[in-house]
Parts: sequence; C-alpha cells; structure tokens
Amino acid sequence: MPFEIDYEEGNILNSGLRIVQGKTLYPAPGSFPYILNPYGPVGYLVSALGIKIFGLGLFGPRLFILFAGIAVGVLIAALTKLLGGRWDAGALLALSYLCLPLVSYWLRLLRVDL
Repeated sequence: MPFEIDYEEGNILNSGLRIVQGKTLYPAPGSFPYILNPYGPVGYLVSALGIKIFGLGLFGPRLFILFAGIAVGVLIAALTKLLGGRWDAGALLALSYLCLPLVSYWLRLLRVDL
C-alpha cells in the first residue's frame, strides 16, 4: 500500500530519511522538532537502506521488513533443528509464527519489531 497505515511507519521512515540525508539518527532531545526514536538503530538503518535503493517511499523499507520476518521464521526453524534435531517441527513452528495474526499484519508494515 503506497500510504501510511500505521502511525509508527512515518516515524521510522523519517528516521531512515534522516540517515540518508547525513543527519544524526537520534536528534538532540531539546531541539525542535521534538522527535523520539525509541528503538535501536538496526531497524532505522534497514529503513535507510531501503530508501537509498528504492527511493523515498514505503515500498523499499517494507520489503526489507518482510524479508526480516521471513528470516526470523528461518531462524526459528534452524534453532529448532539445532536444539531438537527435527526440521519438520521447526518448519511447523516457523509457519505458526508467520501465521500469527499480529505477525502476519506487521509483515506488510514498516515496523522494527521483527
């Protein structure tokens, strides 16, 4: 979707744009405009990479977040295989994770939670 759906998407996109423009990721707390970036830098850096590659918009950063969610599913499967010795159980857990209502909703949004 080409428009903002979730409030936090605008903040994350703004932070990615700040990085692309060479500004600091975490602005001084006493300066105007008052911007609060409560998350760690990885999500913001991924957003900046999406903006550099695809231009200013939500498509590129959202695509990278989708890939991050799929990577989390692969990590769940790999850890289950490593700790339990079964790929089928890991694949079922990964698929169950990706089918959770909140996760499946957030996979298509620009969020740093994944």
